[in-house]
This record gives sequence, structure tokens and C-alpha cells, in this order.
Amino acid sequence: MIEGYDVATVRVVEDRVRAGLPPGALMQRAARALAQVVRDRAQELGARSVVVLAGPGDNGGDALWAASLLDGLQVTVVGVAARLHADGATAAREAGVEVV
Repeated sequence: MIEGYDVATVRVVEDRVRAGLPPGALMQRAARALAQVVRDRAQELGARSVVVLAGPGDNGGDALWAASLLDGLQVTVVGVAARLHADGATAAREAGVEVV
């Protein structure tokens, strides 16, 4: 069974962790972990391409930074809002990821 947590609980825990880290470090941790899971899953499936759906918030930032780390896969980011997480979108574009 997959357990879930309400938004308020997650924010409290993230704020505690973030307080002891340099700015952006928590997002980078999440992005690296997500990128590894995506790479592993793509390898299991024999996939060569990935589509990332992302928005303007921190979860979108995690996804965009992860997209920037997916070397060896054809990655396309599709924005699902009027704007994207700015730093994550920049990282993805600088890594050669197509952002639509």
C-alpha cells in the first residue's frame, strides 16, 4: 500500500529540512532521486523518450530539474500552466531539453 500525507504535514516537514540546507538543496535532492527513478523505469521498459508535465510550483521545479538530468533519454517538457518554475525551466533548456 502507498501511504500519502496531507499538504500541511508535508510543508511542515519540508520547512524543517530546508531550514538546515542551502537554498535549493532540497529541490536538487528531489530532482536527483526522481531522475534516477525515471532512468531505472525507462530502462526496465526499454523506453528512449520521456514526457515531463510541469507547472510553476516546487513540484514542477523538481520535475524540470529532473528533466535536465536525464542524459541518454529524449526528454520533452510540456507546461501545464501559463508559466513554469523559472529556475527549473532554465536548467531544462540549458540541458537541451525541449520545453513546450
